[in-house]
Amino acid sequence: MVDDGLSANGTFVNGDRVSGRHRLHDGDVLRTGRTLLCFRSPGDATGSTSLVRDAGLALELSPLQREVLRALCRPFAARGSGPPATNRQIAAEVHLSVEAVKSHLRKLFVKFGLGELPQNEKRARLADHAFQLGLAGERERSPR
Repeated sequence: MVDDGLSANGTFVNGDRVSGRHRLHDGDVLRTGRTLLCFRSPGDATGSTSLVRDAGLALELSPLQREVLRALCRPFAARGSGPPATNRQIAAEVHLSVEAVKSHLRKLFVKFGLGELPQNEKRARLADHAFQLGLAGERERSPR
């Protein structure tokens, strides 16, 4: 994919602005304007590039909500399974109080339609949604 800087709003891959050439990987989420597309590698027989479900939702997240979401997903991505980060781990990483993290997570649960789930399912389902939308991925594998 190439963005030569001629677009008015830019092109983004997984939330990062693209300048010049950028190699796409399976699951990358591209954004141009308010449109999100999920790239599927041609080698994957089941996948194809498609409009991302809940695209508007991904655009509605504040930068701090994105950071909390990425911090939540980091241990989950590193192990490939198991529990996401605790509130205390997230707070330490994004330099917030535990109460502030809880507040952001409550808002994220509502935005992702997870508010009615049992407490023990919400965090893992939120992490799953983040990966599906490209809001978390390879870069969550190690702290910044």
